[in-house]
Amino acid sequence: MSRVLRRKEVIRLTGLSASTIWRLERRGDFPARLQLGPQAVGWLEDEIHAWINARTRSGRRPAQVTHTVTKA
Repeated sequence: MSRVLRRKEVIRLTGLSASTIWRLERRGDFPARLQLGPQAVGWLEDEIHAWINARTRSGRRPAQVTHTVTKA
């Protein structure tokens, strides 16, 4: 069972601001929050880690060679 993370923890894990998280959520590009109470929200830890892992994998590109060195 996944733990519920509160906003501060999600911000710490993702490095995103609260407004960026909100914007990504609205676009459907971030896991949906859970309403825990009248003024409390949280996110499932597994969903946040899956989102981070997906972003990390898609953001990695193979190194490009910019020049070659030849020995004389």
